[in-house]
Amino acid sequence: MKNEHLGSNFDDFLEEEGLRAGTEAAAIKRVIAYQKELEMKQAQPSTHITKSLRGVLKETKLDEEDYKKYLEEKHL
Repeated sequence: MKNEHLGSNFDDFLEEEGLRAGTEAAAIKRVIAYQKELEMKQAQPSTHITKSLRGVLKETKLDEEDYKKYLEEKHL
């Protein structure tokens, strides 16, 4: 007995409708954007230094990396 509801796969449907290339491109873009977002989240330093604090640090002899280490040691 043949299943009358069984048809072509979804890729075939998209191809017939002329939507496959655009759909695949959109899916690839979303995956790349998601991967970049994950990379950015992992690369973020644990201590954020605001622009105004960077300005203060530039006027002093204190190095930004030293200050980050100080904050991490003190608060983490």
